[in-house]
Amino acid sequence: MVSTMNSSSSADSSQPSAFQVAAVKLTLSLAPANIGNIIGGARSALDRLIFRYNTTLKATIISYSNLRLVQHNIPNFYDSPFLSVPITVNMMVFRPMNGQLMHGVVKRVSSTHLSLLVFGVVSASISKADLPKGLYYDHSSNTFVDKSAADGDSSSLISLGTKILFRVKDVLTDKNYITINGQMTDSDTYITGHEEIKVETPKKNQQQQRADAKKKTPNKNLFQDLKAEKVDDDEEMEEAEVKVEKKQAEKDESSDDSDSISSDSLSSDESDDESDKDKKNKKSKTNDKAPVKKTPTKKDESSESESSESESEDSDDEAAKKKKNKKSSNGDSKKNNNKDDKKDDKKKTSTKKKAESSESESSESSESESDAKKSKKRKSVDEDKSDKVKKSKK
Repeated sequence: MVSTMNSSSSADSSQPSAFQVAAVKLTLSLAPANIGNIIGGARSALDRLIFRYNTTLKATIISYSNLRLVQHNIPNFYDSPFLSVPITVNMMVFRPMNGQLMHGVVKRVSSTHLSLLVFGVVSASISKADLPKGLYYDHSSNTFVDKSAADGDSSSLISLGTKILFRVKDVLTDKNYITINGQMTDSDTYITGHEEIKVETPKKNQQQQRADAKKKTPNKNLFQDLKAEKVDDDEEMEEAEVKVEKKQAEKDESSDDSDSISSDSLSSDESDDESDKDKKNKKSKTNDKAPVKKTPTKKDESSESESSESESEDSDDEAAKKKKNKKSSNGDSKKNNNKDDKKDDKKKTSTKKKAESSESESSESSESESDAKKSKKRKSVDEDKSDKVKKSKK
């Protein structure tokens, strides 16, 4: 529960300030853990309200002071575990009103509107329609430029970091925050100056800082690992060099073998050429030494034909003899093969007969043994009977 007791303004009557100090009476709901320290629990509850919009106050709470308890005996209602603590506190609130003049800094420029920050906390925006008519948007520089201004005049240039005095057109409220809509169409609004906006790099988290510190600080284990890796790399390099040397030696040997083969082939070709030349020379010499051939007569021709016929008959006889020899050799081989097969069959039959005879002998011996056992049993039975008869007679 919130109730305002009074408020005061530090501005003139002509231009009331958006910042106001109000004495506020609140009833806070504290957890049972805060029984031992009620004031500390109340401060932690108020800290959660800072820079948030309060619908009862219709303002954004900026800070608080003079925290006091209305009563020291804290009542407990029914079965609720929470404590209802009434307090009084002075709060500074931000309550903008329509028509007020405010200072803002441009944080974003687009072709449709300007985004500003008021007092570095509250966001505000000015649409293009609410800007002065002489301004137009320059896409190349992402700025609003005055058409009537001379070249190089930055006083009428709106860009990032430009300070503007604008008038509040409307205040939009949300559950926790507010947004201000402004305008620069009247003569009281103007550009007040420029400030340099420093692009802040995001701060590193504690984990990132620790990781960077570990990277910077030397570690013995890291040095040992690096040494081991260097040793491994050196060994690998030596193995690679040995392999390369072996391959080069093999290539050299193969090239030497190919050179020797080629030289041998060349020498053989040269020797063949020389032998051919020698043969040609010998033939030429024999041709020179040979007598001149006589022209063959009819008798010589007849004798030659007879000799050729006799040679052909001899060749035919030799071919017939060769055929006969082949046939006889084939017949002999077949006979030999048949004889071998017969011998194998005889061996098999003899082994079978031996096995059968051994089986029959074993069966006969077993039968004779059984007959002898039976005869022995019979004799023993007959003797027992005769003994019994003798005893009976006695």
